[in-house]
Amino acid sequence: MTIAGQPGECIMKKCILLIITLVILNLMLMNVVTMKQKEPLYKNNTNEGNGKVRMKLMQNNVESKSGLKSIIQPINDFVGGKLGIKITPQKILQQIMQNCTDERYKVPNVVHYIWFGCKREFNFYHYLSIMSVLHNMHPCAVVVHADCEPNNYWWKELISRRFKDFYLVHQEAPDKIFNHTISRVEHKSDVVRLEILIRWGGIYLDDTVLAIKSFNNLRNYSVVFPFQEKGILNNGVIISEKNSTFLQMLYQESYTHYKKSAWAYNSCRYPWMLWKKYPQLDLHVEMKSFQPPWNKWRDVFYGNYEWRDNYAIHLYTKQIKRKIKYPEAIFTMNSTFGEISRLTLYQNT
Repeated sequence: MTIAGQPGECIMKKCILLIITLVILNLMLMNVVTMKQKEPLYKNNTNEGNGKVRMKLMQNNVESKSGLKSIIQPINDFVGGKLGIKITPQKILQQIMQNCTDERYKVPNVVHYIWFGCKREFNFYHYLSIMSVLHNMHPCAVVVHADCEPNNYWWKELISRRFKDFYLVHQEAPDKIFNHTISRVEHKSDVVRLEILIRWGGIYLDDTVLAIKSFNNLRNYSVVFPFQEKGILNNGVIISEKNSTFLQMLYQESYTHYKKSAWAYNSCRYPWMLWKKYPQLDLHVEMKSFQPPWNKWRDVFYGNYEWRDNYAIHLYTKQIKRKIKYPEAIFTMNSTFGEISRLTLYQNT
């Protein structure tokens, strides 16, 4: 026996159920969108505590001619907003160095990189350098001082990992030093790395240096340069406390006599000359643990240089002409470069 009106009631119930389902799905979708909008581009870099301003990597801060803005700013609205404090790269660096103070060491465990040039390509070996520092050195912070933010695959891959102690701060490349015009971007970097270390202290690394282990055993010297060869110290790695006497003398004396046509005179030969002239100064030269020198680059890329006692190895990438497919090639590369790359990326040589 069929009850009158039953089919209509069933249809009505189904319609109501469908409407409720659609409303729930719509609310869920709106919630997801809202979460995505509120989610910061990068995770927090320092923990909030003891009244310190918590930081996060975030765009839109310090204006510059090139358009890059510091991607670090406080998320404490009271400090940054209501008090009207202008957050500058200098204030950010001051906060980083304060957070990384360790009275057991002269040199803070903060690694500085410099990235100048809006058209530079951030390659795999740049990515590998920073990854080697983060995984093998375990620094308190890594700071990239840049006039332009890279914008290609390997940079995005690095940023996507959201390392909490990784920072990008704005730094203009200088045009002059003691009334001398600086045209080569490499020389601009040479000047700025000294200025950063004199002011803040820390560990400067070229973006083609692969870190192998902690630098802690070197952090109680006032300043450290690696030996490269007779007459040359390697400024691709500099470990220094702030206000080092040696670095201040190097900065003043060397760049008062800046030679723009001499590739390594001010940055690598002049430190050697000061070391020999003033052996009493606060300089430690690390003789073996950052070898091999530039003219043995083949030992790194194609040979098996014994690297396990090193603190780091400098890659002389300008010598590499062949194209290598990264990171797939790392798995089968039977060389020092392959071994260190596997250690860095997969914790196994």
